[in-house]
Amino acid sequence: MKRNKLSFCLVIVLSLFSLWLGGCKSSDEGQFSFLDSPQDETGTKTQDVKVVSFSPTTNPVRITNSSVTTYVVSVNSHSGDVEYVWKLNGSTLSTGTDPFLDLSGAIAPAGTSTLEVIASNSQSEDSKIFAIEKNTPPVIDAATPSSTGNTLSCGSGTLAMTVSASDVNSDGLTFTWLLNGAPHATYFSISGTGGTSTNSFSPPCSVAGSNTVSVEVSDGYDKVSTSWAITVNNPTVANIDSFTPATSPIIIPSAGSQLFSISASGKAPLSYSWKVDGTTIPGENSAFITVSAASLSVGNHILTAVVSDADSSDTHDFQVKRNAPPVFTNPSPNPGVTTKLNYQSFKTFAIDASDGNGDAITYSWYLDGNPHSSLAASATPSGHQAVFSPSSALVGNHVILVSATDGTETAQQSWNVNVNYFSDACNGLSSGEICTIIGKPGYGEGLYPSVDGTKVKMRPTDVIDDGSGNLFITDDENHVVWFYNRSGSSITRLGKTIAAGQIVAIIGNGSTGVGPSGASNNSYKLRNPYGVAWDAARENLFVSLYSDHTVVRVDSSGMVHHDVCSGSGNDPGGNDGGLASTHKCQNPANIVYDPTRKYLYVAVYGGHQVKMFDVSDADSANWTGHYMIGTTNRNAGGGTTSDDGAIGTARGVNPYAMSIDSNGVVYYTDYGGKCHLRVINNTGSNYSYMNGTVVVNSGQVKTITNGGSCNSNTGTYASLQLYQPRGLSVLSDGVNVYGWFVTNRNHDRITYVNNHSSDITIGGQLVASYQGDFVWNSTTTAGYGGESGPAKNNATNEPWGVTVDASGTKVIIADRLNFRIRQLDISVADGALTTLAGGGEKYGFNGGSNSPASSVKMNNPTKILFDSVNNSIVFSDSSNQRIRSVNLTTGEENTIVGRGNSGAGNIEDEDPLNVNIQGAHGLVLHGNALLFADKQGGNGVNRNCLVRAYNRSGAASTLFNTTISGGRVSTIAGNYILGCNSYSGDMGPATAARLAQPEGIASDGTNLYISLYNDHCIVKVDPSGVVSQYIGTCGSAGDVNGLATNTSVRLRNPSSIIMDPRHPTNLFIADQTNQGTNKIKYVNLSGADVSISGITISTGQIGSIFSGDGYGYGVAAFDNQVCYTSGHNSNGWSGAHNVQCKNRDNPIPAITMLAGRPDGDQTKAGNQSNVEQEGVPATSSTLWTPYGLTFDSQGNLYIADRNNHIIRMVKKWW
Repeated sequence: MKRNKLSFCLVIVLSLFSLWLGGCKSSDEGQFSFLDSPQDETGTKTQDVKVVSFSPTTNPVRITNSSVTTYVVSVNSHSGDVEYVWKLNGSTLSTGTDPFLDLSGAIAPAGTSTLEVIASNSQSEDSKIFAIEKNTPPVIDAATPSSTGNTLSCGSGTLAMTVSASDVNSDGLTFTWLLNGAPHATYFSISGTGGTSTNSFSPPCSVAGSNTVSVEVSDGYDKVSTSWAITVNNPTVANIDSFTPATSPIIIPSAGSQLFSISASGKAPLSYSWKVDGTTIPGENSAFITVSAASLSVGNHILTAVVSDADSSDTHDFQVKRNAPPVFTNPSPNPGVTTKLNYQSFKTFAIDASDGNGDAITYSWYLDGNPHSSLAASATPSGHQAVFSPSSALVGNHVILVSATDGTETAQQSWNVNVNYFSDACNGLSSGEICTIIGKPGYGEGLYPSVDGTKVKMRPTDVIDDGSGNLFITDDENHVVWFYNRSGSSITRLGKTIAAGQIVAIIGNGSTGVGPSGASNNSYKLRNPYGVAWDAARENLFVSLYSDHTVVRVDSSGMVHHDVCSGSGNDPGGNDGGLASTHKCQNPANIVYDPTRKYLYVAVYGGHQVKMFDVSDADSANWTGHYMIGTTNRNAGGGTTSDDGAIGTARGVNPYAMSIDSNGVVYYTDYGGKCHLRVINNTGSNYSYMNGTVVVNSGQVKTITNGGSCNSNTGTYASLQLYQPRGLSVLSDGVNVYGWFVTNRNHDRITYVNNHSSDITIGGQLVASYQGDFVWNSTTTAGYGGESGPAKNNATNEPWGVTVDASGTKVIIADRLNFRIRQLDISVADGALTTLAGGGEKYGFNGGSNSPASSVKMNNPTKILFDSVNNSIVFSDSSNQRIRSVNLTTGEENTIVGRGNSGAGNIEDEDPLNVNIQGAHGLVLHGNALLFADKQGGNGVNRNCLVRAYNRSGAASTLFNTTISGGRVSTIAGNYILGCNSYSGDMGPATAARLAQPEGIASDGTNLYISLYNDHCIVKVDPSGVVSQYIGTCGSAGDVNGLATNTSVRLRNPSSIIMDPRHPTNLFIADQTNQGTNKIKYVNLSGADVSISGITISTGQIGSIFSGDGYGYGVAAFDNQVCYTSGHNSNGWSGAHNVQCKNRDNPIPAITMLAGRPDGDQTKAGNQSNVEQEGVPATSSTLWTPYGLTFDSQGNLYIADRNNHIIRMVKKWW
């Protein structure tokens, strides 16, 4: 900014004048004297202040928007300390002791303003007002000719340019003309008066070429300008004056052409020629040419226009690009076949693309010609893809199209798509392949939580940050450890590469099991993984397996090692300093790792111990274990009280949650006793907490929170109570410990213990210094609060693990029974809440009314049958207390019996949707009635051990001597009052009999057969409703065949029973187990012998035809195939967990179809992690407790995969 020079000089003069005056003294008469006046004892008397001079003196002072003007006032001498207040239009600009002000014109408004300076001292004040007028710049009203396109010849041509301007202040205007930024009076002839100026430009040939003539208009304060672009030609030489196109480069599409032209001047005649890349084009001798793409190779070229006269020539180069359009290859899926998919699943449509010019390709995806939110597009290494995620609104036929452009040309690919209610895999299943027909397969491994977190099914127990913002998560429902890559690029962890934003199950296969050591990643089975710790430097992950009493180590390649804790929870606990592999860790609940010292700390819940394992040696065989809390005798190590003291002698009660700070100090909570928060200092340095009131010397254990019992409250740290504290995380900046976050499991809230001298607000809750308060869910009400804040009002449901992320600003919890990993941003006072992963449940209930089969949620589906009348699958959703069906034509699911309440089934002739069921199992159709077995675990009176019938007809019907109204449910066998216990009431009314866990039921159209699981027998109910012991001796278990009705026959836990479709009077029985082996038995009640797979069962006999590894729950027969299950409903490491099918007509009992792993396979039970087992050969699948089986009319087999909570289908294979 420039200052007014006059004003600046006045400032200097006035300032010197003021200094001179300051050296003068005034006499009492007011006359000035150069001699000092006498002073009294108090010094010179201060006089009233007066403004005696000022600058500028003009009135008004004219300013411009870009100017800076200095305003100065001078006051009288002896005015003492003077303060100056400067105000513009009444608004204060500055206050101080400076008698001057630099005022920028930019801050002054248009028009007239006042600048007032008020000078004041202890006696008085005086002021000066400057009138200010802000200048308005002149305006160019008109300018001729046009600013571009002006051409004239040198030596003879003249161009007249005229500009008209005006000024609202009526200031005189000055016009200054410039050629290429400088005055050139020789070439200009300038005329005009007032607000108009005309310049006649007559250029010499020395300025031939491109020029700019400009004019500046000034009112003495501001100036404006305009300009003209002028091309000066030399008529004596050949010259290209203009050309088209003027863009560069000029792109010619692959199937197009382009017209090029020039305009030239010079001595006639002129001749023209054209060149491509320096080679003359034959026959092209005019001022224009049309170039086709076909005449050029793909890429960049130079097209040269040449104009010549007798003495000279001129050229112009056009930059030309011959375009190649994008080319598609490898479209996926096959566009020649209609793609079918479930409305709630997704499908990736992909294309490889290339561009001959190497141009960047822009992709656009469309659904039925329009962009659509159901298409999530992303780049691939070789092209592009879109994930199509439809909804129920999109059920029907559609066209998905990808359009790719390089900026010039476009390529397109389309697919015909059909959206329906079945899964993608089931829609396109081939012979012998398996899919999930009802329910959601897998647990969401490999998905992207930010896209749809609800497809990730987890029940998290612990969560830690890997130091880079990524998460390790333990999951005791799927028995896996998850890794969630939250970074912006792919990461390799433990031998697996995880894409940005992706979550994977990095260890475990989805079912419970044990090992084995040496297995890797998903080949290794976990059982109840609780705690997790990460050694980033060596890329080792430690996982505590609560039910296996061990801590496993996963190395950087993904291999699992048993280095720490032997896997036995029995005494002795291991010698202090003994080998880590020999130590006993009964129920290791949590673990933390000290990266500095390479120590692993383990909270041994069942042993009342905290152990430290020195894992620093490169050879894990040399690792040693040491006691921090408790002793080698777990019973002497604690269990009743938490005693502070030296490491190794201090006591604890069920240590559980753990955390560690950057100094290596360990914090943990006692889950039992008084649920204290405690400190273990094994660092070699001393530390203090709570303003120095808790001092923990090295080698000591101290208690921080010291409430008198296990409860959750608020208050000072000394009285603070915690309740079932399963998660703990320290908040620290690496030097200072600010506090701790603690989860109160069954009180469903998170406590913050403040170790800082200042109050802090977290989650909307003020936590006073050295106190504890609830920062997430201040109530004890469990629930899911979504994303709404503040956090103190947001519910959780059994929070377990908690961690503070690497940034120190986010608190992340394992919200276990909300099946989510959730985050609280503590940098925001109210706490911004976010679900990071999860939200899907492996089991539960949803649907029930015309719901899509692929989204149905179940809880332990058991028995299953095919209803040919309605072309539907009917199944017992056991733990949801419902009987449900899925229509195989539409894919719609409905609840047909049950209200979902585990209550008394003692209401007769009841509405089917009001029926209480306590354990739905066996199913059979008897005429138009649906019969089901309802069994309640345990013995006692007033229990549901019943067989009930749903009369699906519209009229009353009598079944087994019980009349049931149309559309109602009544009991036909068993008695609610008698409840569940040993079979009684033989040869009496079935409704007066006591049944012991009715499991399977079958009907031959006349009689009803019931397998009594706990009584090891089968009873029969005849049409008159009389029940009788039929096969086996009720109350006696064994494995004895023979005459079917002989009392010497023995069964053991008979489960499913079905009629033989070839011989409708005969029975198949799944005899669940005998010494770990299940048997499929055949009861021949026909009049002739029956041979099955080479085994002949004589008439009237019962015999074993097949056997399997583990418990057998289901059997099914269709055509020449007989299928049966093997497994175990309480663990995944016992039994084969498969379905075997055999051709009954083949005398050699070879397996024709195997679903799951073969007998003896080490994998045993398993669950698919995502959809990798959808649409694959059944032999490539894993099952977990396959239970009920049935065939549909097409020969497709359906499997109730109980512990995976889904129903699977195998396409007919023979």
